[in-house]
Amino acid sequence: MIVKPQQKPYRLLMDEALLRRLPPRHNFLPSIRSNYAKGLVGYKGECNIIYYLKKLPQDKLSIYFNLRLPATVGYFEMDAFLLTPTFAVIIEIKNISGTLHFDTRAKQLVRSKFGTEQGFADPLLQVEEQKEQLQHFLSEHCKLDNFPIYAIVAISDTETIIKTTHPSERAVIFNQVMHFPAIKSRYNEWRSKHHHVTLPPFKITQLQQQLLHYHQPFFPTIYDSVKQTDILPGVYCEHCQWLSMEWIRRRWRCKCGHVSTNAHEQAIYDYLLLIQPHIHSSDCMHFLKLRNRYIARRFLQDMPLTKAGSGNMQYYFKDAQCISIAHTT
Repeated sequence: MIVKPQQKPYRLLMDEALLRRLPPRHNFLPSIRSNYAKGLVGYKGECNIIYYLKKLPQDKLSIYFNLRLPATVGYFEMDAFLLTPTFAVIIEIKNISGTLHFDTRAKQLVRSKFGTEQGFADPLLQVEEQKEQLQHFLSEHCKLDNFPIYAIVAISDTETIIKTTHPSERAVIFNQVMHFPAIKSRYNEWRSKHHHVTLPPFKITQLQQQLLHYHQPFFPTIYDSVKQTDILPGVYCEHCQWLSMEWIRRRWRCKCGHVSTNAHEQAIYDYLLLIQPHIHSSDCMHFLKLRNRYIARRFLQDMPLTKAGSGNMQYYFKDAQCISIAHTT
């Protein structure tokens, strides 16, 4: 059972909004396009694991994606976390093609591709740190000690070749690094090893609630190279890809002929991502280039947004945590 589903990262959503709203000749656009392409590949790789996790025995299994919990300093985040009554699994997902050389002595991952080499931080070191932080979290916040936790690195591209720099460490590496299809067999090994139930149902329910309660999403700030004045207002036309739609006769209409009834929703979400995490009806009117504030208010009221304040000070927001973080940055 998926308790916490996958969601597109906020950085990816922000990049999408910026690609819609920056001037075509903005100096930072090439960098945003590059960041967005890399982020999208990584996100798609993470999404692919769902297919394989659904093949696991689902009895008493709960799955969490991108769980971000308090650490001894700051927070730590797990790509995927599997919880059963007898053991837990942390999965660090990597979407890297080519040939991967794991060097446990140098604590480095080296990728060979097209005759060139590129170094990466050691994902095994990363996932072991997550395991240590999770053990501390479970002890500190859930009063749960010595619970079996496994930490693995899962490679999304099945054509990626996994190698070790030192042959003597081959067994150690292949015990923790695997392609997505191999997760099921390893999971069943752990399931057989821990066949006795260690946590009663009420404790599992309590633990699930604690994990969701302490989860803190990461809300990145906008790039330093992008000023708020660079962000263009208007309503985006998906057909011609310009900020060119106008509200005419209860429809959004573009000069290209495209018509929409809800194009304003994306524009409002863009505002909440890029300008500020809450929006007044007057801000909505100006950003959507409307002539009527009451139409803007109706748009906001009809969307799944939370309302706060009253009268002229009334505003709308999508996520209360986003507001508190944005106000402190």
